[in-house]
Amino acid sequence: MSTTSVAHSSTATRPYGAYAMMFIAMAMSGGNYVAAKFLNQELSPLTGASLRFVLATAILMPLLLIREGRPSKTTAHHLPTLILMGITGIFGFNALLFLGLQTTTATNASLITAAQPMAVPLFSIPLLRERLTSIQVVGIILSFLGVVYLIGQGSLTSILQMQFNIGDLLVVLSVLAAALYNTLSKKMIGIFSPVAATAWACLWGTILLALFALLDPAWQNLDRVTVVGYFAIVYMAVFGTVGTYVLFYAGMKAVPASTAAIFTNVIPLTAVVWSAILLGERLTIYVLVSAVVVLTGVFLTTQGPSLGRKRKPVALS
Repeated sequence: MSTTSVAHSSTATRPYGAYAMMFIAMAMSGGNYVAAKFLNQELSPLTGASLRFVLATAILMPLLLIREGRPSKTTAHHLPTLILMGITGIFGFNALLFLGLQTTTATNASLITAAQPMAVPLFSIPLLRERLTSIQVVGIILSFLGVVYLIGQGSLTSILQMQFNIGDLLVVLSVLAAALYNTLSKKMIGIFSPVAATAWACLWGTILLALFALLDPAWQNLDRVTVVGYFAIVYMAVFGTVGTYVLFYAGMKAVPASTAAIFTNVIPLTAVVWSAILLGERLTIYVLVSAVVVLTGVFLTTQGPSLGRKRKPVALS
C-alpha cells in the first residue's frame, strides 16, 4: 500500500498560473451547457453524455499511449482508485444527475450542484488532511450565495419558495460523487500526469455510462442528428472534457482540493456569458452582481494555504 503527501504552505506566494488554468478549464466547461442546449433538441441528455465521454476517451487513451507508453506497475497498483474515480466522477455524477432531472427542475439541480465546493471538504479534510482557514470558509459561502443569486435571477424569494423531492436527493448524491472524485483526483494527480489521471478515470466511467445509456431508446435517433448536433458533441468531448479535465488537474497540482473546487462556481457564470454570445441571451444586472460576488468568493478562497509544507498522508490504495 503506497501513500503520497499533500503539501501546503503558509507563505504569501500564490500559484497564479494554476488559478488561471482552472479558471480557463471552468470557462470551457461552461460552454458545455450551450452545446448541450443544441444537442438536447436532437438527443436525450443521457445519450449525449455517453457520446461525449466515448469520444473523449477515444482521444485520451491513444494520447496517453503515445506520451507515456503502456500501463506500468504503478497503474496496476492504483487501479482500484482509478476505477473509483470513473465510478464517481464520470458515471456516478452523470447518471445520478440524469435520473434526478427526471423528477426535479433544472433550477433545483443547479442550486444543489452549486454546493459542490462546500461538499469537497467533507472528503478532503479526512482523506487529504486539508484545513480550511476562516477566510476560505467565508469565500466558499460567499461564492455559493453568488450562484444562488444567479439561479434566483436576482430574487432570493424565488429560491426560498422552491420545493424539493426525491429527484433533488439524487442530485445531492451526484454532487457528493463529484466531490469524492475531486478528492481522489487530488491524491492521484501526485502520482499520474493530468492526461493519465483523466484518461483512466474516463475509460472506466465511460464503460459504465455507455452500458447505462444503452437503456435509453434515444439511440434510435442517431441518424437524425444534424451537423450542429455533432459539432456540439465534438465541443463537449474535446474542449468540455479533455481540455477541461487536463487543464483543471494540471492546476490542481499546486492547490488543495477544497481551493480547486471553488472554481466550479465559475461554470454557471461563464455559461451565461456563452449563452449571451452564442444564443443572443441578454446579460442582466443580476448576472453582473452575481459575477462580482462569486469571483470575490473565489478570490478569498484562493487566499488559503497553497502547496509547500508537508502533512501526514492518507493511503487510498
